[in-house]
Amino acid sequence: MQFLLLLADAKDDFNRYLDENPMVLGALALVLGLMVAGWGTVSLISGRTRDNYGRKMEGTWARVVAVIRIICGGAAIVFGIYKMLVG
Repeated sequence: MQFLLLLADAKDDFNRYLDENPMVLGALALVLGLMVAGWGTVSLISGRTRDNYGRKMEGTWARVVAVIRIICGGAAIVFGIYKMLVG
């Protein structure tokens, strides 16, 4: 339990930095969202992707996973833009 408290305390400085500089958090979310949405777009176009365990997926499930990745990437992009504008 003490290790978890030490770990949480170590992140406190970084959290304070992100609170003072919301553009950094917004930029990180924007880049992550663009990567995930791009990965989903490539999977949707090709019709092939890999799951969390590295197994190849094709067909309908590959498209479903691609759409989920595009939606999650879009949500991260919207959050990043919101943080950058509103702070």
